[in-house]
Amino acid sequence: MASKDPEYLAELMAHEAYPGHMLQQTTLKAGSLSDYRKIAHFPTYIEGWAQYAESHAIGSVDANTSLKRLHQVRLQISIALAFRLDLGVHYQGWGLPEVSDYVAAFDPARVKEQPDIAENLFKTVTVMPLEYAPYALGAHEMEQLRADYEAQMGPAYSLRQFHEEVLTLGPAPYSLLRDWMGLPAQDAAESLEEAA
Repeated sequence: MASKDPEYLAELMAHEAYPGHMLQQTTLKAGSLSDYRKIAHFPTYIEGWAQYAESHAIGSVDANTSLKRLHQVRLQISIALAFRLDLGVHYQGWGLPEVSDYVAAFDPARVKEQPDIAENLFKTVTVMPLEYAPYALGAHEMEQLRADYEAQMGPAYSLRQFHEEVLTLGPAPYSLLRDWMGLPAQDAAESLEEAA
């Protein structure tokens, strides 16, 4: 796989290993949280951290800044597209024709590269409803958490400190993380407007 698609392998490693789930779980298991908190499952936090880590891992690569940013945006768009299709299928009654039309209008370049992408996404969202929700919503929440934390800390802001604090607090709803980090609650409608 590494020789066929090195980009995918790098993304997979960043998401599943370091700085993604493996770092997340290592920090959690070595921490002082209760056993319940160590096994409680909060998928939006868990996948949100891994998507965030995957997206930002590209920043450490020795490459052109614009290319790195383009790669980050592509990752964000990919997960947002899958989540949007999921909502279309399960809440608007879309079938394969509507999914194909949406994908063709949204990302015609990808359709040229992968002619069966709409069909593959349709199969996934049909078989696994809301599979993409924790990834898309969690990544958005993590980015917002980071921005709000940075704004609150001002000149004392440290990316490392933010990461350590988020990982040490462990899995929880983002509303609790915000409270524990001393950040103001985020209005749900405001959050959705920012995501759109």
